[in-house]
Amino acid sequence: MMRPSQVRSKVGRASRVSSCAVSLVLACVLQAQADIARFSPYDQDRDISVAELSSSVEAARKGGTLREGLLGGFNSLDMMAFPGVFPQRLRLVHDSLFVASQSEPNALYGLLAQSVEVSPDLSEATIVLNEDARWHDGTAVTAWDVKFTFETVLANSSPNLRNSLGGLSVSVHDSKSLTINTQSKHEWLWLEIAGTYPIQSQEHWSTRDPSSSTMEPPLGSAPYKAARVDAGRQLRLERANDYWAAEHPLNLNRWNFDVVVSEYFQDPITRTEAMLAGQLDVIRETDPSRWENAYGQAALERGGNVRTALNDPNLVSVPSLFFNLRRPLFEDQRVRQAIALAVDVGFLLDLSGSVFEPTQSYFGSLPWAAEAVPEAHEAMLLEPFSEQLPEGFLTSAPPAAYSTAASKRQRRAQAASLFEAAGFVVRDGVLVDQETSAPVEIELLVSDRTAARRLLPLVEWMAELGITLEILTPDPSVVSQIRATHQFNMLYMNLGHSGLPGFIENFFWHSRFKDTGFSVSGLESEVADALVDTMQVSRDIAEIENASRAFDRYLQWARLFIPLWQQDEAWFVHSEGLVPPKTDAADVSPAAVWYWE
Repeated sequence: MMRPSQVRSKVGRASRVSSCAVSLVLACVLQAQADIARFSPYDQDRDISVAELSSSVEAARKGGTLREGLLGGFNSLDMMAFPGVFPQRLRLVHDSLFVASQSEPNALYGLLAQSVEVSPDLSEATIVLNEDARWHDGTAVTAWDVKFTFETVLANSSPNLRNSLGGLSVSVHDSKSLTINTQSKHEWLWLEIAGTYPIQSQEHWSTRDPSSSTMEPPLGSAPYKAARVDAGRQLRLERANDYWAAEHPLNLNRWNFDVVVSEYFQDPITRTEAMLAGQLDVIRETDPSRWENAYGQAALERGGNVRTALNDPNLVSVPSLFFNLRRPLFEDQRVRQAIALAVDVGFLLDLSGSVFEPTQSYFGSLPWAAEAVPEAHEAMLLEPFSEQLPEGFLTSAPPAAYSTAASKRQRRAQAASLFEAAGFVVRDGVLVDQETSAPVEIELLVSDRTAARRLLPLVEWMAELGITLEILTPDPSVVSQIRATHQFNMLYMNLGHSGLPGFIENFFWHSRFKDTGFSVSGLESEVADALVDTMQVSRDIAEIENASRAFDRYLQWARLFIPLWQQDEAWFVHSEGLVPPKTDAADVSPAAVWYWE
C-alpha cells in the first residue's frame, strides 16, 4: 500500500509524478497553499487549480447579518441522537473530514483531513488530520474525536444513517492519524458518507449524554458558533473569528456573513408575509403558485425585495409518487399502472402555473434518462436478464408513465379495466378485492405540507375509481419514523439528482436495504441490484451512465413510481442588496456563498 507522499501531484503543474498514474490506490495529495487530500474514484491523478477548489469564483464582501426563513422546526442541537431533529444550519458549526466537490462527480477534498490513503479494495482509508485543525476553544481536533463521533453515531443515530455506514470501525494510531475500515468492498460511497459527516468533540460530550436531546450549543470547529437558540423557532450563528480554516482554499469566498439567523416557520404563508414585511432577508420558495402570484412587483418593492431563479443544468429535482411494494396491493404492476392513469399530471402542471416541465424519467432531463430504444452498450448490460424483462423492453422506448392526450374518461376506463384484471371490482361505489371484499384504501405520506395541498386533487381522482385516499402530513420527526418502519402505502418525495447516479440509488433501491428506512419501496430485483452495483463499482463514467439509463428504463417499465414534474431551478425571494452567485453552481445556499453588496 502506498503512502500519501508516494501518490502526489501539484496544483497548477502540467507534469505529474508518475506514481500517481499507477495504482489502485485512489488518493492524491494536492498542493494549494497547503497540501490538500483528494479522493476520486475516476481521475485520481487530475491536476486541480486553486480556483477550482472554491465553489465560488467571485470576490465576496464579508460582513453583515443574514436572516433566512426556513420551514419546519427542530427539537435538539445533538446531531447524533435519534429521533431528535436538529436545525439544518447546525452543520455550519462542525467541520468534516472532507468536503464534496461541487463540480467533480464523487470527488472529495480534505478539510480536517490533511492526507488520505485508500486501499485497493476500497474497504480501508488511512487519514492524517490537519495539524492546524482546532475546536472553537482552541484545543486540537484529534483522531479520538473522529473515533468518538462514528462510534456514537453507530450507537445512537437514525437507523438509516447507521445502515449507510455499515460495519464501520475506527482505529486510532496517534492523535492525528487513524484508519477507518468498512465491511463494504469495491465501493467508495461509504467514504463519502463518513467523510462528509460533521465531526464532534469527544471532550465536550464527555460530560454530557450524546444519546439524548439537548438545547445546549455544542462545541464546534467550523466557520460559525452557535450563539443563541430559541427551541424550535430560531438559531443564531455568529462568525468564529478564530476559525482555523478561514484561509483554506476550500473556503475561498464562502461564509461571508458575520451572523446567520435561521427563523423557522410552520406555515409557509406566514413565512411569505414575514418576507414581504421586511422581517427576513431571504427565503427559498418551493410553491409554484406563491412564486407566480404572491410576489407581485408592488409587494416586492414595498419590502425592498427581488425574486431570483438560480439554474443549474447538473441539478434536477423530480417530485414523484412511490409505491410501497411491501403492501400486497402494490405487488401487482397492473394496480400501479391503474393508479398512474388516474393521476392527471397535466392538471397538476396547469395548477402550478406551468412553471414546471413534464417528465417521464426518474432522472428528469439529465443525460442518463432513458427515452428511446436502448443503444448497444446499454443493451449489453441488460442482455443477461432478458428472460426476466417484459416483451419489448430491449426493442422499444419505455412506456409512458401517464397520458396527457387521453381524456379523463378514457384514462378512468383503462384504469378500471386494469383493476378488474388484477382482481378488484367496484361494489356500491367502492373498489374492493373480488375475493375478500376488502375496500382499497391508500395512505399517501407527504412531509411537505405545501406539496400536500398541491396534491389534494388526488383524493377526488382516486374516489372516482372507488378508492379512499388519505394524505398524511405529520411532523418531520414522525415522518422519519414512519419511513423507518414502512408504515405507509405511497410516498411523495422530491428527489434531487446531482452528480453521477449510484449513491442515492444504492440506498433507495438495492435489495440489501429493503428492510431499512432508506428503501423507498422495498424492491427486490436482481436486475435493479446489478445495475446499481455497476453504478457504484465501475470506474468508467460511460459505463455508469449506461447503467443509469438501463436502471431508469427498468423503473419506468416496472411502474415503480409516478413522476409528477421536474424542476432545474432554485427559487429565492431576497432583499435587493443581497447578492446571489453570478454563475450556475450546485451550491446555492445563501449562508454559504451569498453576500451583501
